[in-house]
Amino acid sequence: MEIERLRILHCIPGLDGGGAERQLSYLATALGRKGVDVHVAYHMRGARVSKIPESSVTFHELTSHGNRDPLLLWRLVKITRRLKPDLIQTWLLQMDVLGGLAALMTGTPYLTTERVVAAAYTGMWKVKLRSWVGARATLVVANSQGGREYWLRRKPPNFVRFVPNAVPVEDVRQALAPYPEACGAVENKEILLFAGRYCEQKNVLIHLEALFLVLSERPAAMALFVGSGPLESELVDQVKRHHMEDRVKILGYTQQLWGWMKRARALISVSLFEGSPNVVGEAAAAGCPLVLSDIPEHRALLGDDSAYFVPCDAPTEIARGILDVLRNPEQANAKAELAYARMSGFTINSIADQYLELYNLAIKR
Repeated sequence: MEIERLRILHCIPGLDGGGAERQLSYLATALGRKGVDVHVAYHMRGARVSKIPESSVTFHELTSHGNRDPLLLWRLVKITRRLKPDLIQTWLLQMDVLGGLAALMTGTPYLTTERVVAAAYTGMWKVKLRSWVGARATLVVANSQGGREYWLRRKPPNFVRFVPNAVPVEDVRQALAPYPEACGAVENKEILLFAGRYCEQKNVLIHLEALFLVLSERPAAMALFVGSGPLESELVDQVKRHHMEDRVKILGYTQQLWGWMKRARALISVSLFEGSPNVVGEAAAAGCPLVLSDIPEHRALLGDDSAYFVPCDAPTEIARGILDVLRNPEQANAKAELAYARMSGFTINSIADQYLELYNLAIKR
């Protein structure tokens, strides 16, 4: 599907980071291939998490002196007036506010993306300002039903849409599994994988407590934590306290994550809440069995039969779910096949087409 000379300006704080940045990279690349004139405005410097071909997208780095630079809004307005985009799409709280205000000040239709659910927000004034600006957006697009419900209290249903995260299914399937020795394992090790931010939301300390129970029963098992975050030092301390340094590895980010998903016996994510987690969708695309916290966002993403669901506040129950995967590989693989079938419909191309339909709708309003 192509829209001739459609020009979209994406506003995002930076190009390095987590799920939103990665989703923008997928979407921008796919839109560029469909003939859309894609522009991305950002101000935070750093290594780009995306692999957006320069030929597909025009980048606009905004000069700034930090997140609170009062001139950021003026610079966004200036770029908007120069580019005259058909539509602005905003990503993450700061640009949901600044990009939305720039759109309002220039009379440009705009689409706000919702990446999380109500539980992620507190009553801080920035959230209230975002809510005020977002209520005036042409459309709000949430990547989860929980995120959509958050906005249904602020906008009529027809102005709040759901589009799931894109999953790079083919790229994941083609990734090569690394040699186990890369993490100090041997061929027959039962690798248990976590990937994400080491923070309270991801419930990593309870997760680790459950893993200690599993490792005490499965001498061939080992755990890999891939990511970074404020709880990293506490994770390391807990591993040392339990003398588990050889069996629990706290690692940084890796370019081989999809390969480790193929090598792992299970990916475990016991978050307290989520939006639409990239890692879970990618693990499903890799055919990796899933042990997930029993929260609405995980159920909505995968259905009831594609994963092992466990309570997020009970280490013994989490451990039981992990042990079920290890003890019943045939059942675990059957669930993984169902998860793959579900995720295989969320290709980057199909999600880009859904956004194009919404762009058309927003521009006509």
